[in-house]
Amino acid sequence: MLNTQQINWLNIGLMVVSMILAYIIPFELFLLSYAILGPLHYLTEISWLQKNKFYVPGKFDPWFLAVLGLIVSLIVWKYVAYQETVDNINYIALLSGLCMIFFKDKRLRTGSIIAVCLSSFLFEPGTLGISSYYLFNSFFVIFLPTLIHVYLFTGFFIIYGAMKSKSSTGYLSVIVFVLCGLSFFFVGTDWDSIVTEKGKKIYSIFAGINTEILLFFNVDGVQRTTDYVFGSQASVVLTRFIGFAYTYHYLNWFSKTSIIKWHQISKNRFAIILFMWVLSVYVYFVNYKLGLQYLYFLSIVHVFLEFPLNFRSMGGIGTELGKRLKIVKAS
Repeated sequence: MLNTQQINWLNIGLMVVSMILAYIIPFELFLLSYAILGPLHYLTEISWLQKNKFYVPGKFDPWFLAVLGLIVSLIVWKYVAYQETVDNINYIALLSGLCMIFFKDKRLRTGSIIAVCLSSFLFEPGTLGISSYYLFNSFFVIFLPTLIHVYLFTGFFIIYGAMKSKSSTGYLSVIVFVLCGLSFFFVGTDWDSIVTEKGKKIYSIFAGINTEILLFFNVDGVQRTTDYVFGSQASVVLTRFIGFAYTYHYLNWFSKTSIIKWHQISKNRFAIILFMWVLSVYVYFVNYKLGLQYLYFLSIVHVFLEFPLNFRSMGGIGTELGKRLKIVKAS
């Protein structure tokens, strides 16, 4: 059993390894991490959240988030033809997660969630204007379920853990995490990366994410073509960051088993998780697009179900900062 210091050193090592691999094989690293580590992360985290009552006071709260995830999945699977509503649903899921931990009273919680649902109708092109709606749509469709979830929220967990443990290695891991993420945009931006033809073919599924993010940040010369995604330095730099963020996000979860104790489950549940994971990886390797499609529900639901915990972590950081300010004032 590793202690806190050892886990922090392990995580620093995992950050560095993830960063190095992201520099060399950014596209394949993301694809492999997403297909192999991703499904096991979804399954074990949902199981762990269920064990901890999803960190919400109401027993029906997680079901509401799960239903929202199912609706988004149906839209993505094109069983429901309301593509333009995904941003609104993601908005509802995020703020509902906040309401669930902020309001302990059932009536206040229900009322606030209803208010959030109604307010989502305000965020339309005709109401916000095209430019404001573009920002709203980009945040909730492109960034929230991807980079915000895997990098920003992971950063909050690392910071909260360091503050709770008051560990110097914990604070060091925060610094290393930030520096690893920033390194891709300042170091070796002109370095070539390795990508196979098969890697190009599969990653083309995610190519739109690259171009939309680059367009959002007004990068010059962005083109919605395969050659641009794999040939431009801007796209390669971005993919390195994406590959690092996703890979470490998963590794961080598995490295903290002794702290989180997500593995302490019944043999039957463990067997079910193991079977579903092996089946998921098999589907990915047979047909990556098919695996992505049918595992999307698990992916988006685990993002939604984690929102209350994300807000608890942010609140925990605020609480720890408050304690330190009181100590400073008292001294």
